[in-house]
Amino acid sequence: MTMKVMNLVPYTNNLPGRLGVELANNRQAVVLRIFEEINRSAIVMGISVEAQSAKRNAIESIDRIKEQWPQAHIEDICEAIKMGAFGQIRLENQLHTMSASNIYNWYKDFRMNHQDKMKSPPPSPPEYQEFMITEDMKTAMIRKSFFRFLSDPRESDHMVEPYYDKLITLGVLRPSDEVKTMAYHAEVFKLVNNVPMDFMYDKPKRLQCREFQNYYDGLEDKTKINFSMWAENPLHKRAIIMAKRKMVIDFLKTADKNSIMDVFDKYHEEHGKSTEV
Repeated sequence: MTMKVMNLVPYTNNLPGRLGVELANNRQAVVLRIFEEINRSAIVMGISVEAQSAKRNAIESIDRIKEQWPQAHIEDICEAIKMGAFGQIRLENQLHTMSASNIYNWYKDFRMNHQDKMKSPPPSPPEYQEFMITEDMKTAMIRKSFFRFLSDPRESDHMVEPYYDKLITLGVLRPSDEVKTMAYHAEVFKLVNNVPMDFMYDKPKRLQCREFQNYYDGLEDKTKINFSMWAENPLHKRAIIMAKRKMVIDFLKTADKNSIMDVFDKYHEEHGKSTEV
């Protein structure tokens, strides 16, 4: 049985980081912060969001949240967006889109059911000058995020899977079938023998994990896993993610980051500046 941990940070409406305070001090900075999180989370969801649409959703969700919770922490809103994108917050009849409605309701659920994740007020953000969000700005932020990932993939661990796919698309990462298979089986072995705690707390996933464990233990040749049979199994899916993570990190240890960025820039010039990831 899980127990909700209540956020014990006392309500004070005039602290830095709270939505009402930061909107009064620098509305543009708040919009930009939420705009950036919308774009990052859209990548995770595998959807494309135009710059003006992302800006509009940022503004509408901020205004709606402020009406009800002016003391909301900006970073908590960003965390709710991230959790919604990863499916850690699920809404009834939720559409697969990055809308102001989804963002508002993700944050509402975050406040109700994830108070243990709520943060203390962060320091005041740096001042931002007046700006207009353009496709060029969006591309520049995507480029900056990608280069930051190349420099330290562990810092952006939640972005490993989409960036693995991006490196494959760019043609700079070319793992052989043998390398991919070996990476997968190494991760499966670890997961079967040490099931992640977040799976154990979820009864349906716990049962699925046990089913996979029994299947795996019964295999004489552990390399003969029937992938199609376990496509939706959480252990199998986690093993794929972790294998991609290992391959990306190993690759980036010796890769020429500047050369990769040259390929990235050329790809975006050929396919359009606003190409995602």
